[in-house]
Amino acid sequence: MHSEAVPVKPPPLWTILMLWLGGVLLGFSLGVCTAKEAEAHHQGPIFPIPRSLFTQELEFEATGEWWWYYRQDCSGGNIYNDIQGAFLDTMWRYNILMPEGDPSDGRISQANISTCAAAFAAACGSEAVACVGSDYPGYPRNCDAKYNGPYMATFYSFDSRKSVPKHELQHCMTRRAEDYDDDRTDGTDYLRCIPSGSIMGCGPNAPKDYTAFDDAVFYAEHFPQSFTGGVLVDENVFYGSSDTRTTRLAVYIRIYSGYTFWSGQVVDDVCGNPGVCGAFALSLPLGPCTDVLLGSENGLPGSWGRGLQRVGGTSC
Repeated sequence: MHSEAVPVKPPPLWTILMLWLGGVLLGFSLGVCTAKEAEAHHQGPIFPIPRSLFTQELEFEATGEWWWYYRQDCSGGNIYNDIQGAFLDTMWRYNILMPEGDPSDGRISQANISTCAAAFAAACGSEAVACVGSDYPGYPRNCDAKYNGPYMATFYSFDSRKSVPKHELQHCMTRRAEDYDDDRTDGTDYLRCIPSGSIMGCGPNAPKDYTAFDDAVFYAEHFPQSFTGGVLVDENVFYGSSDTRTTRLAVYIRIYSGYTFWSGQVVDDVCGNPGVCGAFALSLPLGPCTDVLLGSENGLPGSWGRGLQRVGGTSC
């Protein structure tokens, strides 16, 4: 990991944070960098921006859906199959829903736009192959991606072309910064590939797909990292605070044989305040030798049934 450097003047959060992906034809040298106001890599593997500004990421955790659509603004450079392939790969790898289109209920849908020439250069810069957050109000509240479609279409393999939208997606889905040297103030005034085991790297030897490291970051970013406890009193559960990745509590039942199942009951009224956050009555009657457990969850299936906390039970 390239050593961090402290910027002379930290950028304000409203600054449009440009992330663009540079590629070398055939050698597939992936590289993403940011505008001069906010160099990315030396700030660490995750952008130091509050999660509350990553609006589509938070919606994704609450609903379990990441919506997207494709648009082609130039006659050449049809990269629809590459964009779709990247989202399908991501969907299957992480067991999530990534529907294509504009949600009818007005929720966020990430645009993936194939453009070219002056329009692309104005959004992403002349060196780029792709960028996110070029439109108002800027990254991360805007996570629409723009691609130099005609150039990207010349990449030598399907995997290399798919790695571009995967890289851009993780800027928005997991708040990832660059995994290479994009700090132009550390003695090298150019982008420099360094060894990387991540989709956020660059160079011909960089991974073309997600790695175990990327998986670990995804799980840590999206799944609850602490688990809500509570106490059972006369078939009423009093529960405590939850972390910011928890959007609901699910009630599980464990019977005398050890078999555990979801009761069908969820509680959406979670809070992050210390102490007792709330209480609710159980929806199912309890038999003898039965335990009640709470699951800290959100809309992502991978968060369901993890780290169940026993809050009480009945005697045998």
